[in-house]
Amino acid sequence: MKAVLIRWLGCFAVAVLLAGCGTKAHKQAAEPQAVTPHKDVAVKATVSAALPFPEPKEEQDKSLTPDIVYSILVAELAIQRGDPELAYSHYIYGASLSGDAWAAQQATRIATSMRDVDRSVAAAERWVALAPNSPQARATAVMLYLQAEQLEPAAEHLVAFVKINQALGQDGFIRAVAVVRRSVSQQLGLQAMRRLVDAYPDEQQAHYALALVAVAAKQYAVAENEARGLLDSYPDRARIHILLSTIFNAQGNRVAAEQTLEKALAEEPENRLLLTAYARALMESKKPQRAREQFQKIEQLTPDDPDLLYTLGILSIELRQLADSRVYLQRLIENGRGGRLGDAAYFMGRTYEIEDQPDKAIAWYEQVSSGGYVTEARSRIARLLALSGELDRAREMLQQLRVSMPHHTEALFVAEAELLQELDLHKEVLAFVGEALEQFPESQSLLYLRALSAAPLKQLDLLEQDLTKILLKNPEHADALNALGYTLADQTDRYQEALGYIQKALALQPDAPAILDSMGWVQYRLGNHAEALRYLRQAMEKLPDPEIAAHLGEVLWVLGEREEARKIWKDAVEQHPKERYLLDVLERFGISF
Repeated sequence: MKAVLIRWLGCFAVAVLLAGCGTKAHKQAAEPQAVTPHKDVAVKATVSAALPFPEPKEEQDKSLTPDIVYSILVAELAIQRGDPELAYSHYIYGASLSGDAWAAQQATRIATSMRDVDRSVAAAERWVALAPNSPQARATAVMLYLQAEQLEPAAEHLVAFVKINQALGQDGFIRAVAVVRRSVSQQLGLQAMRRLVDAYPDEQQAHYALALVAVAAKQYAVAENEARGLLDSYPDRARIHILLSTIFNAQGNRVAAEQTLEKALAEEPENRLLLTAYARALMESKKPQRAREQFQKIEQLTPDDPDLLYTLGILSIELRQLADSRVYLQRLIENGRGGRLGDAAYFMGRTYEIEDQPDKAIAWYEQVSSGGYVTEARSRIARLLALSGELDRAREMLQQLRVSMPHHTEALFVAEAELLQELDLHKEVLAFVGEALEQFPESQSLLYLRALSAAPLKQLDLLEQDLTKILLKNPEHADALNALGYTLADQTDRYQEALGYIQKALALQPDAPAILDSMGWVQYRLGNHAEALRYLRQAMEKLPDPEIAAHLGEVLWVLGEREEARKIWKDAVEQHPKERYLLDVLERFGISF
């Protein structure tokens, strides 16, 4: 009962402060509600007989003394007034007077916020002494001792943490993994886990937990050794195969990762865990068709799983199997389960937009009222209206959305700028974004869009100004690096400077078609035609874009490969007959089709 009263004192102190401010919260706090006992108290009351550590004996006198009341009130008031030093000292004193774990917990929290390792550890030890069977107290002690680089006490508390969780019917070893992984030093955390295994040498789950921590610490040889030791004896062999696959994948050996799962699936072809892991591995290897086949096998086992239907719907869009995508998404919507109904409606709209059926796309976008694509759906409606010739209506819609959805204002400014840019209204983009930047002067998205529109208008100073501002805050903004490098290569003779920017962008995104195209173009401008051709072919293979086709055709033409150049240009014109950049290149070379 004393612990409950001490916690109530904390609430009372806050109420006193709020009363002094005359706030609405004062009225609510003035009538104390029933206080729920601290969970350490609840654990003690319900399972004390089963827990591994003896609880401290409670004092006969359970009343609150004036000293206890004073200490807790001063501590709470000190917190509210921003004096953590005073709060810490009074919480620690209050804990020693009352024997209450909550006060020690508060002292630990305050010392941790002050980043005072010594006082944090001292407070945590007091907390553990008062609540020896509290998993939270033990986990905190582990973390703080690891932070203090004191392995022995960290390991002792970790063993205790496992014992307590096991007594409570929980998997203490897996919970220990979660604790240790939060350590600043993964290597020290791994050593603590080794001590845990030493305490439980015959526990398979302890070795499994050690392997998981070794993966996080990038000690892959240790992880693999532990996993292989479990392969023939662990009850759930599928998890060990998945762990081995994870180890191989973390080292970049995707072939071994996939083969491990394939071998496991040969033994258990309907194991959903293995099928899911294999499908994800194929996705990481950029094999969406094969991944989809695995997800379809899972769907046969659990046909109404909303997450699975959603995944298959998205994968089918990526593979341009749009009718199949709609089947999966429609089933998800009809089932009415899961939290992705709004997202499913959005992607239904995307399938129709890709098929150039704007009316059906808009009808689905209008149904998106929840999920992560509400703003995007409205933006796409505006885009489709603009492309159909209703630009004023589209812009009015976006303006109204900025009023009704103020927390999405910046995103809606970006959407309107992108819409204008897509229609090649670059002067309008500069004027519009200039106004938007008055409200969001640090918006990297708006600065980037203005720079992109400055390029075709030959406003190089503005482009450099905006992209440089982005890079000062975000030196690894690959798109800004690429745009600056490409424009310098295309519009100036500052080729070496351009090359530097593009090299940085390519290091960040080595497979990006736009950056590969830029590298090819700067190499061409430097006179390195063979290198230019290599990069441009890679870019074209990844993305058959009309601007890339224009560049590739030009390099081929200069190298004397004129038939291939003509074919590439012709194919591009047939697919993009109004692409201005492509048409300008053809005019420059006197080519017509």
